[in-house]
Amino acid sequence: MRNDIILEDTTLRDGEQAPGIAFSKTTKLAIHDYLVSIGVRWIEVGIPAMGGEELDTLKAMIARGSDATLVAWNRGIKEEISHSLDIGFKAIHVGLPTSEMHLKESIGQSRKWLIQRATDLIKYAKDRGAFVSISAEDVGRTEIPFLQEYAYAITEAGADRLRLSDTIGILTPEGYAKRVRSVTEVCSVDIQCHTHNDFGLAVANTLAGLQAGARYFHVTVNAMGERAGMPDFAQTVLALKYLYNRDLGINTSGEIWELIPLVCVG
Repeated sequence: MRNDIILEDTTLRDGEQAPGIAFSKTTKLAIHDYLVSIGVRWIEVGIPAMGGEELDTLKAMIARGSDATLVAWNRGIKEEISHSLDIGFKAIHVGLPTSEMHLKESIGQSRKWLIQRATDLIKYAKDRGAFVSISAEDVGRTEIPFLQEYAYAITEAGADRLRLSDTIGILTPEGYAKRVRSVTEVCSVDIQCHTHNDFGLAVANTLAGLQAGARYFHVTVNAMGERAGMPDFAQTVLALKYLYNRDLGINTSGEIWELIPLVCVG
């Protein structure tokens, strides 16, 4: 496992996709502030294209001027990326699917289109000085040779990070680690773990991905997230600290950790 692994919290983006969850602006800002206060330095904070209160909240987070890197999530649409950069984001994520099923059934496009679109969007955002993260969504159903082709293409285009998203939560730790290794075999791009907990394996899959060479990983407070949720913040941080000797600099004192769940249900 690398010594420079980086936690990125996505409670404010994927966490809010949990059934029945809709954070107010006040709650979102409170979550942001608590995460920063305990030492989180990468936060995926939301989706600017949603507009309305979401956009107002994101602008308020940027205005706080913390030393955390705030990441804006975008679809694979140039106008959305441009908007995120225009309002002040320095780091953006681009969500694009790589499985044949999602390409055909979700966006009605081909692999050739995907590689061209990803390349164009990466180059556009890099020309504007952004940190660029991009997805391989539904990686569990993506054929490994094509995953490698895609990873090589986005690396050549200048992407800073490739997010391997187990979108439907079907991978085992062995299967997730295999996909991480398949990327490291063909290119040097930093890999981010993004795993869902449908079979209760989100933490295990993330740890396996990190052991296989990933650098970044996603967590959410209380394991909140779409469907069964994501890797639990506390479980993952403490497992890394006490079982793998990787201290991420997160304040794990009981007093402040007790406040975060209250914020997230408040």
